[in-house]
Amino acid sequence: MAFTSVAVGMPVLLGVAATVATRRHPVARAVLVAAGTWTVLGGRTLRHEATVMGKGAAPG
Repeated sequence: MAFTSVAVGMPVLLGVAATVATRRHPVARAVLVAAGTWTVLGGRTLRHEATVMGKGAAPG
């Protein structure tokens, strides 16, 4: 039970702290969300998907 509390509690506390810190800074909040998304989903996967979508959207 202690491990679960720490494993869930720490990210929640970090998220709350980040929300409070960027409350009046929308650009900083957007950067923070982008960095979090990149970290969680994996930079390599996102880069690969962006390349595939870019090729599909290219004219010709």
